[in-house]
Amino acid sequence: MDSQLQNDDCGFPNEIFALVIGNLANDLPSLQNLALVCKDFAALAQVHIFREIDLSAERTWAHVEGEPGPKFSYPLIHRLALLLPNQRLARLVQQLSFFSPSIMMADEVETIAHILENLPSLTRIEMICPRLRHFQAIQGSSISQNLKVLHLRAASKHIHVDVFLSLQELLPSLAVLEVLSISGEIGYSTSGILLLPQSLKILSIVTPNKALIRGIGLGLKSLHPLSLQTLLLEYDSDEEACDSLWTGLESDSGMQVVLEMGYYSYRSDGGLSALISATKGIRVSKVLFVCVPSALFPSSFAHVILNISGSVREFCIDISAHIHKELALGPRQNLKLRMQDWADLDSALVDRRNLGLLKRVCFRCTKRTNSHLLLNYRYSCFSLQPRSEHLYAENRTILDDLGGLLPRSMSMGFLEIDYDSLIFQPSM
Repeated sequence: MDSQLQNDDCGFPNEIFALVIGNLANDLPSLQNLALVCKDFAALAQVHIFREIDLSAERTWAHVEGEPGPKFSYPLIHRLALLLPNQRLARLVQQLSFFSPSIMMADEVETIAHILENLPSLTRIEMICPRLRHFQAIQGSSISQNLKVLHLRAASKHIHVDVFLSLQELLPSLAVLEVLSISGEIGYSTSGILLLPQSLKILSIVTPNKALIRGIGLGLKSLHPLSLQTLLLEYDSDEEACDSLWTGLESDSGMQVVLEMGYYSYRSDGGLSALISATKGIRVSKVLFVCVPSALFPSSFAHVILNISGSVREFCIDISAHIHKELALGPRQNLKLRMQDWADLDSALVDRRNLGLLKRVCFRCTKRTNSHLLLNYRYSCFSLQPRSEHLYAENRTILDDLGGLLPRSMSMGFLEIDYDSLIFQPSM
C-alpha cells in the first residue's frame, strides 16, 4: 500500500479499510468523498479513482479565432495533464480512453500525446479516431513494453495514410500486447503486411476494408509459432478477404474463430451464400457463431454445416437472449415452428458426425453486455447489445426445446446444451 493509516484509535487494520474502499471501486462519488476524509483514505481511494480514466467523458464546444466553426474541447485532458508532475498519481493510471475527432482542439491532440508519454503503468488504451502523434507517443515511451490491450476505432474512413503507416511501425514494437481490436473503416490504401506482435492472443476485426483484412492475414502468416488463441470477426467480408485470414492460421494450433452474424447472414439472396463461400477455407478446429434469433436460423446453419471446412470439428452456437418486448415470444415461436428446417439441421449434424468431422456442438443463449464485448475487453467491437436495452427482454426458452428439435444429435451424445452461461464470452 502507498500509505499506512496512522490513527491508532481507528481499531481496524489497513486491510479492512482497503476492503471497504475496494467494494466502492465502481462508485466514483463515494470514492471522491472518502478521499476527502484524510490523507490515508485519499491514498487508498486514489488507487481506484485513477485506475481507469476516460478523457472523453466530458465535452464542450470551443470557438477558435480564425477557425470557420467551433471545436470539441475535453476538460479532463487538461485536468489530467496538471496531475502528471505527481508521479505517484501518474503511476496509478492503468487504463486510458480518449476520442480525438478531426474537429478537436489542436492543442489537446498534443496534450494527449504528452499524457501518453508520462503514464508509465498503462496496460490498456482505447483510441477512437487515432492520430499519428498518439501512435508516435506510445512507440517512443515505456508504454510499448507494458501495453497489453489496444483498441482502435475509426469513426471515418478518411484517415490519412501516415496514420496507418505509423500503426504498421507501432504494432511490432508492443512487446507484451495480448489483445488487439480494430474497428471501423480504418483508412488502409496501401498493400503490404500489417505485422502483429508475437505475444498477441486475441485479435478482433470489425471493418469492411478488405485490403486491411488481407494485410492482417499476411501478418498472421508471419507469426511462428502462432500465439493467437482467438480471432473475432464480424462477418461482413467476401471469400477472398476471409481466405487471406484463414491461410495465416495454423489448423493444429488449437485456436478458435468467433464469427458474429446478423440477420443478413441468414438471407438466401446473398448473405448466406457469401457466408458459406467465406467459411469453406477456414483452417481451425473450433468455431463460435454469435447469432441473433431468426426463423431462418436452422435452415441457414444446415447449409453452413454441410459446406464448412472439414478442419472444423467443434461448433458453439450462441444465440442472443434479447427479444424485443413488443414482439413477446413471437421470434422464439417462429424459431421453433420450422420443424422441417430443424430436421434438416439435425441431419446435417449427424452426417458430419458420421463422416468423422464433428466432435461436439454446443448451444447457448446469452445476454450481450457492454462489459463483455471485445472493443474494450468489454468486447465492444461487436455491436451485439441492443441499442435501446429497455425495449428488450431476456428469453432463453429455446434451450429447453433443443433436445426435441435435434433428437438424433442428442441421442448420439455430441450435442451439448449450456444452461450455465448467461453472459456472452468469446470462448468455447
